[in-house]
Amino acid sequence: MKKQSLISFAAGAAVCGTLAFGLGFAQPEKSKGAEKRSEKAQPAESFEMTPEMMEAMFAEMAEKATPGEGHEKLADSIGHWHVQASFGEGDMAMVGTGTMHVKWILGKRYTHADFKLDDFMGQPFHGVAITGYSNYTGEYQSMWVDTMSTHMSTMTGEMADGVLTMVGTSMTPMGEAPMKMVTTKDGDTWTDTFYDGMPDGSWVQSGTITYTRAAEGRGQRRGG
Repeated sequence: MKKQSLISFAAGAAVCGTLAFGLGFAQPEKSKGAEKRSEKAQPAESFEMTPEMMEAMFAEMAEKATPGEGHEKLADSIGHWHVQASFGEGDMAMVGTGTMHVKWILGKRYTHADFKLDDFMGQPFHGVAITGYSNYTGEYQSMWVDTMSTHMSTMTGEMADGVLTMVGTSMTPMGEAPMKMVTTKDGDTWTDTFYDGMPDGSWVQSGTITYTRAAEGRGQRRGG
């Protein structure tokens, strides 16, 4: 991204913030106690950003915004997949089959997964995941939404030896619950194994989703 573009972005963000606080929200009146504390407070020491400091800041922003090795490790997920899902055991097992299409978005900074099951618990199921790698934290991040909830679930994790382990929370009628997902791959077959967190800190497997690459999805790894 060019420096001028970054300057424009920063200026635009500042304007939006000003509008949000200046126009969009009424500011509460200060209490007398707050006014007294404000009178006693000393002004913050002035800070001047030099051209050299600004140049360094823009250079770091550009570096952090550039996809790298962490993003490239997501490339194997790009393409079309056949899906088999199974949650629970025995008579309580919930199973479904469907498809998933994964593509790059925003200049190969994130993957967008469109996940569908034909029939899951008596109805069609549709979910969307946005997954990426943060150059700031060195973690993989994922956001998930679907037709069986109005809650956005987020997870973070790391990849080691090709295995991606992510943890987060799921929302249930009883409140938030810890969850973990471990993604393994074997050629054109991938498996997500899900675990629920127990009160004692242990993890219990709750389900699996297996993805088999469709013939029409081969060769899309890099192009998306």
